[in-house]
Amino acid sequence: TKKGGIGGTDGHGVLYSIDPVYDNAFEAIIKFPDTCKMYPADDLVMADDGKMYGLAEFNDGGYWDHQWAIREYDVEAKTFSNIFVSDLDYHEYNYAGFVYSSGKLYGVVASSSEKAYLFEFDIATKQLVKKVIFTNYANGNKPKGKLTISSDGTLWGMTNEGGSEGRGVLFEYNIATDTYTKHHDFGTAGDGHSPIYSALTEVNDGSTGIFDKKEYSALKVYPNPAVDFVRFDMGSNDVISVVYSVYDISGNEMINGKADISNSFIIDLGGLKSGVYVVKIDTGSKVYTKKILKK
Repeated sequence: TKKGGIGGTDGHGVLYSIDPVYDNAFEAIIKFPDTCKMYPADDLVMADDGKMYGLAEFNDGGYWDHQWAIREYDVEAKTFSNIFVSDLDYHEYNYAGFVYSSGKLYGVVASSSEKAYLFEFDIATKQLVKKVIFTNYANGNKPKGKLTISSDGTLWGMTNEGGSEGRGVLFEYNIATDTYTKHHDFGTAGDGHSPIYSALTEVNDGSTGIFDKKEYSALKVYPNPAVDFVRFDMGSNDVISVVYSVYDISGNEMINGKADISNSFIIDLGGLKSGVYVVKIDTGSKVYTKKILKK
């Protein structure tokens, strides 16, 4: 499975891939020229459309001339474009990029003009909507960390300032109900304060069973993107029976089958068109779903 990233080179960086399976083959996919006023920052996310999205920042002018952008990378065409650029007048700072969920990007923005917000960006329509505006200092201010998507689909994050002690809060945003909830004020009882450039990690607490890290991390998928076949490694040498189905993004079942396996099995994708698909694997005791990209 190829790994991708953004690194330095002459100019403003390079989008690259490296294949650890085939002699660590390195490929500079996109080189950013000196004329590019936005330089890449933070990590990349891959959407269901097969394209990658990342944070770009303004690289010209002084402290007050700050902007950020959402950049779209078409790896196949080896092209990029800024599909959203923030307003320079508000001097906005996006410190930690964004996360992806169901065709949309979510992130938080701090501002020198005290107009921080949590946003939703619709990739299809290229529209950004401010879902939460941090105008109430008691509810938090100046978010600088990365959002985390929990197993129930809600977003969790932290602010650097605000709250009852003025030292930041831990909050939750429910996408489905469009509601914001403050869960904790930092700065009391020695619990730390002013979180910055950080993100939350969800773990199983042993009581609710909401998220079982061991179960989800056991399944490995490669190669992804795939050409003719994709292999699923179940992380166990036990012989088990699985039922699997492959669906297109419209929910139509394209492939189905059964297999008695030990550790891994392969699904042939040769008859499918290029695009994004969802694979559902039922082991009898656990159901997995994985997104794959067919090239």
